[in-house]
Amino acid sequence: MNKRADKYISFLIANSWYAMGVATVGSFIKYDNLLPVPRANEIVKGLTYQNGKIITVIDSAKLL
Repeated sequence: MNKRADKYISFLIANSWYAMGVATVGSFIKYDNLLPVPRANEIVKGLTYQNGKIITVIDSAKLL
């Protein structure tokens, strides 16, 4: 039995609670100074650089 699959993370988006298995989460990062992306879809908040990788930050509430 995979113990990690038995753990869940919960989070609040637009006044609604959601949960997902920890095994499906790649990582959590803290970001500062988002680089804007001109003409990007409205869900894209911007780009950040973390551990040598460029990461797209999205506004999950706009997906609902």
